[in-house]
Amino acid sequence: MREEKVTVTFTRYINNEEEPTCAIDFSTGKFCEFYATKNFGIHEVCFLFPEQLLERRRNGYGNLIPHKHCPLWRS
Repeated sequence: MREEKVTVTFTRYINNEEEPTCAIDFSTGKFCEFYATKNFGIHEVCFLFPEQLLERRRNGYGNLIPHKHCPLWRS
C-alpha cells in the first residue's frame, strides 16, 4: 500500500467591489461548488456548513457573503 498527495482546484469569486463572494452569475454557472439551498430553495447555505444560512450584502440584495469558516477564503 501507499499514499499519494493530490491537489484539488476550486474557483473562488470576487465581486466588482473586490469583496469575496459565493457567486457572480448564477445564469452562467459562476457560483461556488459548495453553494447549496435547502427548504425547497428558499434558504441559501454552504454545503460545508448547512445549518447556518448565508447572508447577502446590501441589506439582503447584494452578493452572498462567504461563511466565516469558508476554506476558500480563510486566511
